[in-house]
Amino acid sequence: MLRFPKHIVSVWWLLIAAGGIIAGCHGGGPSTPAVNVAQGGLHGVTKYSSVNPTTACQETFAGDGIASASQFACFVQANSSPSTPLTAIGEPYPMQPSWTCKAGTYSLVYSQGSFPTPTASFSPAQSAQGPCNKSDSTSVSFTFPSPIPTGEANAQYKVVEYFQACNPSNICQAESTGLAILNLHPGLRIVDFEANNQDIQNTSWPRIVGQAASLYAGQPGAFDSLSNCNWTVPNVSDAVGSYGSYANVPTSLAAPSPVPSLTNASGFKLYWTKAFTAQQMSLTCTVSNSGGQTDGGPVSPMQLSAVLNANVVTPGRTITANFGSIYLGRYISTTSDIMISFGNELNMPSSFGLQTTYKVTPPTGYSGYFGANQLLNYTTTVVPQPSPTPGNTNGAYELDGCPIYTTYWDAAETPPDIEQAPVPTASSGTAATFATVDAPNSGRLFDPIQSEREHDAFIDTLMFKATGGPNGAITDSIWVPLESYAWYFDGTAVENSGVYAWASPSPAPTQYPAAGTYSTTSSPEPVIFTKPGNFPSWNSVFPAPSGTCPPTA
Repeated sequence: MLRFPKHIVSVWWLLIAAGGIIAGCHGGGPSTPAVNVAQGGLHGVTKYSSVNPTTACQETFAGDGIASASQFACFVQANSSPSTPLTAIGEPYPMQPSWTCKAGTYSLVYSQGSFPTPTASFSPAQSAQGPCNKSDSTSVSFTFPSPIPTGEANAQYKVVEYFQACNPSNICQAESTGLAILNLHPGLRIVDFEANNQDIQNTSWPRIVGQAASLYAGQPGAFDSLSNCNWTVPNVSDAVGSYGSYANVPTSLAAPSPVPSLTNASGFKLYWTKAFTAQQMSLTCTVSNSGGQTDGGPVSPMQLSAVLNANVVTPGRTITANFGSIYLGRYISTTSDIMISFGNELNMPSSFGLQTTYKVTPPTGYSGYFGANQLLNYTTTVVPQPSPTPGNTNGAYELDGCPIYTTYWDAAETPPDIEQAPVPTASSGTAATFATVDAPNSGRLFDPIQSEREHDAFIDTLMFKATGGPNGAITDSIWVPLESYAWYFDGTAVENSGVYAWASPSPAPTQYPAAGTYSTTSSPEPVIFTKPGNFPSWNSVFPAPSGTCPPTA
């Protein structure tokens, strides 16, 4: 790749002054009679350049090929060889390999198309003297007065080499020319569907976890078509193809779908779930061009590529979970019912089984909803077995209540109870918190139950859904897990003379983790936490708490 300052395009040219020529063209310097111009056969070279459409800076050139005779109106013959060189129109003395071609100079003589008219500089500025079957080459740098318009058709530029061709008798033609033609291409485009179809190649592209990355290959020029497009996308293992909506309380929600194929794909959509910084994404496509008035005619298919740097951010978060203990006894003060539970509602709030405080801080410029999700896997075993048989989830997890929730103790309710709260929001760079309370129970133990074992396991996950970013509202995003933790309790109650007590000597009641406070701010972080956590999925729903679920997006 050749690198040049802004608004500079560098092109490598091959200019052939004699031998191995495919066609001849009549022309010459303006002060020289046409009949005296020995142009030999001219080698037209077609080059394609992938040009940054924003700055017209350097890119890699590709697609070298010999221009077909149909591209040049003044061609008189389609094929030639060193042994049968072509004669320019009106020129009786064709050049031979034995002739000497003197040092020549290069010049931009023609430009066509909608690109801004450039100025050209050449390095070297002159060709060396030598036999006329030599090949001359130079680098030409185009300086554009303004950026290349996005989506324009190819522009055509003609460069000539002016030189004198002398036969062995040192009889020289006044002026001869070599010609090369460049089709300059606007370049392959990477288009962001979620940003009103803006071109984003060669940029630093910001995302937040859960925000859609929806890109497609943009047609470079007016006469181009694309095929065989392949993407190289960073951190695909930390992305998903889709995830179900929490807008209602779905009775089932499958795990996220995988990322779609990135091979031979004109576009894709995915959602990253983990943060990363400055990872390059690239797109390569085969570009075919059908020609057109400003294109200089059809050209062979070629490979073009485009890149951008992706950056994915994630909210800051902390979780502090205060675990109580498994409990057997009276659960609530308004009744004498005995239950197996994790904590109880006798002395709120100190008697809760679990109190959790969540704090979320979105990155600067971003905002979104956040809340908790809880999955439940429970087994209840009763002797003698009643009818109907007590429910259990058969080892699978189901949604425990609302898909996204926050809860609080409503002491004003009759009777007091755990209630749902609206889903909170968090704004740019500002920490937002919410707290949840939990005291799950087995339900009432009653005669003729002789024993009952209750095993309840939970996965609690902090979830986030982006709603706004630095460029405005985010309209396509999914709920993503930020962090999760698992816990359970297991106990067996046995009836003796109408009184329920823990089974003795076994099985003893157990729980995980042990009673205490666990926080993601601890170092090292307690092993109960999983970052970023798994996407919750379920195939059934445990009845929601009293009231209805708060609305979620």
